[in-house]
Order: sequence, then C-alpha cells, then structure tokens
Amino acid sequence: VQIVAGILLGPGVLGRAFPEYYAFVFPPPVVGALNGIAWWAVMLFVWIAGIELDLRETWAHRRESAVTAGLALATPLLLGSGVGLFLAGGKLWIGPKGLPWQFVTGVGMSCAVTALPILILFLEKLE
Repeated sequence: VQIVAGILLGPGVLGRAFPEYYAFVFPPPVVGALNGIAWWAVMLFVWIAGIELDLRETWAHRRESAVTAGLALATPLLLGSGVGLFLAGGKLWIGPKGLPWQFVTGVGMSCAVTALPILILFLEKLE
C-alpha cells in the first residue's frame, strides 16, 4: 500500500497529471525533509532487523539462510532489472542526465530493497 501510494503521489503520476498541484504540495524543502525521514526509517528498520538476527542460529543453518537470502534478494534484483531494461527502451522514464545502465540498475536495486521486509517477515514465520 505504501509503495503504491508513493508512486501515485510521486512525480511519476501526480507530478505528470497535475504538475502545479504537485509543486504546491511537495516543494523542494518538503521533498528534502521527506527524503531525510525515509533514510532514517530505512536505517532503523535494518538496525532492528539486525538486532533480531541470531548469528549462531544463522550459522547453524547457513546453507538454508544463504539460499533464502539469495533468492529473496537476487530474484527481485534480476526481475526488477529486466523490467528496468524494458522501460529503458522507451526513454520516457530516464531523466535527461541519466544513462540506461543507471536506470536499469536503479530499478533492480529498488525491487531488491523492497523485498527486504518480506524476507524478514518470512524469517520471523520460520522462527
């Protein structure tokens, strides 16, 4: 829900449909503050996830842990990069100074990072 709301309220949808309204609601100082809050939120999330991690248990099941983490992060990275490659062909989504490889990598990394909460929830369910 948060991701869809972010896309709808972001420059991609709201900014293109109603650029004046977007500029009014999200002036540069507000966007800067939201970016700062977002960085802190991600750092707190990863920190809390790290506190919950039992390294002895992870090492005891290192093969399963590596396969799960690899698939949970590498699969969205590869699939997201594929979508980014598809979208990069139209040049509509890439900024004026962006390069296609930067866009493809960025979309893939965004998908992989978005999968991190799912990985943590999955590991919680496995206790």
